[in-house]
Amino acid sequence: MDEKPILSIILPVFNEGLALPSCLDALKFGADSLPAHEILVVDGGSSDKTCEIAAKYGAKVIPAKQKGRAFQMNEGAEAAQGKWFFFVHADSMVSLQACQKLNHIILEKRLVGGCFSQAIDHKSPLYAYFAWTGNVRAKIQKIYYGDQCIFVTKEAFEKAGKYPPIPIMEEVVFTEKLRDVGLVEIQKEKVVSSPRRWEKMGIWKTVLLYSKIRRGFAKGIPPEQLKEIYLDVR
Repeated sequence: MDEKPILSIILPVFNEGLALPSCLDALKFGADSLPAHEILVVDGGSSDKTCEIAAKYGAKVIPAKQKGRAFQMNEGAEAAQGKWFFFVHADSMVSLQACQKLNHIILEKRLVGGCFSQAIDHKSPLYAYFAWTGNVRAKIQKIYYGDQCIFVTKEAFEKAGKYPPIPIMEEVVFTEKLRDVGLVEIQKEKVVSSPRRWEKMGIWKTVLLYSKIRRGFAKGIPPEQLKEIYLDVR
């Protein structure tokens, strides 16, 4: 785009060649509903065609100085030109309605940040239930996870201290601080997440893993130790 972007869409990626096209297709479909924007794909050293795919979609590819979602998102924010940041996981698809809502939020200037409601791309009622419980938790606690696609003003992002340099739970720590900066809300509009982790590990093993990580983090177990049990799934 020739116009200076108002919104910077930031994707931290690593070997996401399979998932990335669907993510970028969804953003392309909703592009006309968004304000002037740029897409920054921050790559953690992919060995597949992730960077090639991103470039074909017109995204700016940024080789990360340090691999890790928090580091990559911060690097994307440093390179971003927009006054709003929208952090999107490569295995998520942002709905047209979410794009339209984000445009409204930016124009309204009422919120400093928030996220969207997660749906999981699977027909099982169990997946719908788990997504629903996560959305209810986000509404009550105002603590958001990355698969809900967090949006935030550049000013609020910096006031909240950016993403902490930890290998896991970085979005929890960040949004805990963000809710003290200004008004944040989860939106009813959907972003759709891949069920790949659930399918690879099994539903109940995944539920137990997430619960174990949350409990361990709350008890003060170092994120580096928790990361060891959270395997990357592609």
